[in-house]
Amino acid sequence: MDSKKRIRAEDYEKMMIHELESEVIQRQSMLHDMRIPKTSLEIALIKLSLFQKVLVDIQKLQTRIGELERQLDYKTELQNEVEIIIEAEVEKLQSKVASLEKQADDKTDEAKRLKGTIDELTKSMNEKTECIESLEDLNKILTVNEHRHNDELQKARKTLIQGIGESANSRSSIRVKRMGELDSKPFGDALKRKRSSSSADLVANQSVLLCNFWELMLTDQAWHPFKITLVDGKHQVIYHSISLATYTSS
Repeated sequence: MDSKKRIRAEDYEKMMIHELESEVIQRQSMLHDMRIPKTSLEIALIKLSLFQKVLVDIQKLQTRIGELERQLDYKTELQNEVEIIIEAEVEKLQSKVASLEKQADDKTDEAKRLKGTIDELTKSMNEKTECIESLEDLNKILTVNEHRHNDELQKARKTLIQGIGESANSRSSIRVKRMGELDSKPFGDALKRKRSSSSADLVANQSVLLCNFWELMLTDQAWHPFKITLVDGKHQVIYHSISLATYTSS
């Protein structure tokens, strides 16, 4: 907007100068075409008239020049203010750019941290997958062993049934044992070896208690005397022990 005003002012100034030059040329032509005056008074009057017109034109021109100078001073002051405003806006933009660059750097660092976290999670997931695969392999092995033990039990059952049938035909005494009942004799033998100084009655009572304790624990399907777990990529057996004092106190 200011540049357009400045261009119009310059054009107007050029137009005024051109008009004055044209008028001077025209007056010179008029003087040339005029008849030569007969007296010096006429010449003086003509010169005076021309001088007055030129003086008026000079005053108009000076007035216009003053106006143009004032406009120029105003435009210079306005230009200085515009430059100050532009510099302030440039500083704001530079500050915003610096802030955006810092935010971009922060986002880059955050992206790196997230990538590191994702890599750690991926590594942990792979390790757990390997652990699951190892457990699946172990489960397959245990399943095969369970089937083999089942087959052995079935064979022993058939042999036992066959032996009972043969014993029924003989005169030997038959003792009935409840299914799942444990024999307390091995517990008594172990206690005798461990507590040789104790009396026979005390050992017998403790062996019965210990036998009953094991029978109770075996009825709990969630309890296992030992479990196999994966530690540092290797299978280890962890034994689960419960003291007899816990059983007797309950």
